[in-house]
Amino acid sequence: KGWDVLLEAYLSEFRSSENVELYIITKPFVGGNDFRSYMIRWLRGSYKRMGLPDSIFQSLHLLPRIFVIHDYIPDAYFPRFYKAADAFVLPSRGEGW
Repeated sequence: KGWDVLLEAYLSEFRSSENVELYIITKPFVGGNDFRSYMIRWLRGSYKRMGLPDSIFQSLHLLPRIFVIHDYIPDAYFPRFYKAADAFVLPSRGEGW
């Protein structure tokens, strides 16, 4: 999938002072059940390219809000998420159908 592309675009565009939230819905097995740590490791290799300061790791609250949901969600609940959102993004580098 392309979560890293989505995250880079989000972090490049928005700041913590803006009224935005990113919800990433993923499976529990991605990143060894600790997707937050996985994302922080990715950020350590990407933050300079996005123009973020070195101090960002001491002040993660300065990043725009990101929520990761990795619990099982029944398909019937997804319309509620879509209805509550202002935008929906399905990042992918390609799907084998």
